[in-house]
Amino acid sequence: MGRKPVKSFLDDLKGPALTVGLLLLIAAAGYLYGGKRSAIGWVVFAWFGWIVLSLVVVIGGCLGIVIWHWLFEPCPHGRSKRWRRVRPCEACKLEEERRQEEYEEHSRRIAEEREAARLRDIRAREEERMRRTKLEFLRAVEPRKFEEWILDLFCHKGWTGHTTGATGDEGVDVHIERNGEVVVIQCKRYGPDKRVGAPVLRDLLGTVVAECADRGILVTTSSFTAEAVEWCKNKAGSRLELINGEELVSMFQRIAPRDDGGQKSDQ
Repeated sequence: MGRKPVKSFLDDLKGPALTVGLLLLIAAAGYLYGGKRSAIGWVVFAWFGWIVLSLVVVIGGCLGIVIWHWLFEPCPHGRSKRWRRVRPCEACKLEEERRQEEYEEHSRRIAEEREAARLRDIRAREEERMRRTKLEFLRAVEPRKFEEWILDLFCHKGWTGHTTGATGDEGVDVHIERNGEVVVIQCKRYGPDKRVGAPVLRDLLGTVVAECADRGILVTTSSFTAEAVEWCKNKAGSRLELINGEELVSMFQRIAPRDDGGQKSDQ
């Protein structure tokens, strides 16, 4: 670093010099007013008075430097001998206004980016929900994703629950619960040529009993054989519910967003 300019060094001495001069003036006035017999003269001119005076001068000099720089510190544009904190120069005002405008512009840009990201996320969710209303898309989706969508479908109806994971739990893919009622769901992503038969329903009914659930639901993207429907009506009664592909698409359509931005009822 370069050597400090003489002018800057002299400027730094202005504060201490003013403080020391003020203190000496007070001491001289006290001496002239009361003499050595007064309390002020005794404090100033006694043998320990010089120690006190030295400490006061040092502390006062330091405070003078701080106050001088706080009041008269020159601005970056070289406008010295001004009350910079109270009356900044025009260049400082313009610079402060520019910094404020840059900050507001930066804040506005960040807010716009966040809003754009939020709208993109909303559009992506809406597009995904619209795709769920197509049976071909439901049949092609991954099994784990399909189970999550089934859970989301029932959550829109006021249920709470969870999927059982990739390995399943005794043939159960989704557990849901509402108002104390426990229901197990089994998902079958079958093509149009493969229908769900009675043996699958018998296994699900056994799982309902083993899980101590109130009832079970079998969801498929295909349909059920006549034998399976008849068996469910005669043997299972209200403990099993069957949802075929057409009914599943209809349920997804009831929660899909409308073109006008509203939400269809899922009741």
